[in-house]
Amino acid sequence: MYLKKLLFLALYVYTFLPGSSVLAQHNELSFQLTPHWLSPLKLDETSQIVQGKDQFAGLGGLSYARFTSSGLGIRAGFNLGYFRPKFSINRTPDGDFSEQFLGSVVMYNSLSLEPVYRFKWLRSEFEFFGGADLRYFHSNGYTSYGYNYQSANPSEFSTFEISVAPYQNKFQSNIYGGISYIKSINTKSRIGISLISNLGLSKPGGGQFTATADNGNKFQTNFKPVTDFTGIRIQYGYNVRKNEKPIEPSDGLIRQAIFLEALGSGGLLSLNYDRRLKSGNDGFGVRVGFGIGTGYENNEDEFIRRVAVPLMVNYIFGRGRNGLETGIGITPEYAVSKPHDDQRMNAWGNLNVLYRYQPVKKGFIMRMGWTPIIGRGGSLDPYFAGVSFGYSFTK
Repeated sequence: MYLKKLLFLALYVYTFLPGSSVLAQHNELSFQLTPHWLSPLKLDETSQIVQGKDQFAGLGGLSYARFTSSGLGIRAGFNLGYFRPKFSINRTPDGDFSEQFLGSVVMYNSLSLEPVYRFKWLRSEFEFFGGADLRYFHSNGYTSYGYNYQSANPSEFSTFEISVAPYQNKFQSNIYGGISYIKSINTKSRIGISLISNLGLSKPGGGQFTATADNGNKFQTNFKPVTDFTGIRIQYGYNVRKNEKPIEPSDGLIRQAIFLEALGSGGLLSLNYDRRLKSGNDGFGVRVGFGIGTGYENNEDEFIRRVAVPLMVNYIFGRGRNGLETGIGITPEYAVSKPHDDQRMNAWGNLNVLYRYQPVKKGFIMRMGWTPIIGRGGSLDPYFAGVSFGYSFTK
């Protein structure tokens, strides 16, 4: 219902608001992150023993938009998202909810298509958007998680299990809408902060929850995740001009950069130094960094803090401000505290395919794109992306 109200408000404002377009005809490449609160999963049978809880989830990706001079546009995107079923359980049927535990992480990719209207009102720039996306869920087969508690009361539920079979229907559709406040950084770059609401049109797979007491009592119900959510979308957009001539550097200086990367090749967050091997923004370069991350052990209460050192060789196609960065490397990591398997050292391989904005001389630098991981045995884990912001300079 709230989504219908939001879309109705957008239509009303678009029809009657005396706004004006503020953009010339252009194309815009964007990177967006959408942290959100996901609606509680749906249980086939309700009980005091278990309830589905709302949960924090994430969605992010790349998009490309085409705007006309009237402010109307169309945006298409490719995204990667995740969520994790969350339960609140009660070990006694008539008591308070006292424990929480999680199911396995669910990953998905999505393709989105959304009409957009951007306008100026009261000296500020806004955007209405609404569209649909098609998600593909990655199911790695049957998974089962168990939780056991010691209890002196035979009637108290002491064993809990979540089991999820492989998804039979891996595709799922959604519709969404929202409003954005747009802040211009310069003539080509913009930051958008949006309020977004999503409504799932179908349920992607599901699982089963079981609670057992020592006296033989058992409670069992099926559950399905719900993809309805309300959240914010943070979007960086870059105006891509056609036939832009690259600026040729003539000073013979080496381009360098320091940037902070979220996710990507260095863990959760990493600080990195990048250096070109010849004058100009294109060609070969090297990168070294220092990152931090967290690895869970047996459950959510036991985690190991890890530090990582991404080491990479990259190549940039494009002599001007806009380039395509490709790279390959390795990231050794070290566990600060001792893991259960006593193995403090580990490493993974990295591949990079990113859009890179870097000034010809010095200034703001941005990188965003696909950063798959190569694990042990040569297995490729493609569900990783990263975004970086920093400063470029010459020497």
